[in-house]
Amino acid sequence: MVGDGYKGWPKQAPFDRIIVTAAAREVPQALADQLAIGGIMIIPLEEGLMHQELVRVTRDENGFAHERLLPVRFVPLVEGVARES
Repeated sequence: MVGDGYKGWPKQAPFDRIIVTAAAREVPQALADQLAIGGIMIIPLEEGLMHQELVRVTRDENGFAHERLLPVRFVPLVEGVARES
């Protein structure tokens, strides 16, 4: 599947686990919406200039909980689909 990582894969949702391998400024809402109740997402989030944290996002019936795990360094998550040159 080729697509925009910010949008996830809605046709296959919901997911029990989502692993994001590029750093976002915040959890993309489309990805959060695709997480099943009881599901877990691991995502690197930018916490400021030159600082990122790996975050575990857990979804339950009441919403989402965020747990900071450890400092990391990932490439940025960019919106859109790459064009062939």
